[in-house]
Amino acid sequence: MIFPKLSNNQVAVLQTEKSTGIVLDIHRKRYLNAGGDEVYRVFDNILIAREYIVTVQQLYTDIEFTIFDSKQSLIEFTH
Repeated sequence: MIFPKLSNNQVAVLQTEKSTGIVLDIHRKRYLNAGGDEVYRVFDNILIAREYIVTVQQLYTDIEFTIFDSKQSLIEFTH
């Protein structure tokens, strides 16, 4: 998994299955480490990322979200 290059305000969101901890790709399918699979969804700021998380949580209750900043530091974990 390659962490994306982000500008200062951008954030990256990683999604995992709650029950197993398995990483999901940006299409919420299990990450298989196949070429071209993206696991980080990039947002211009944390507010947009949070809106995305709320929307997805309404549809899927079995996903956890981790938000990282441009330095790959953990900002938030939502389950």
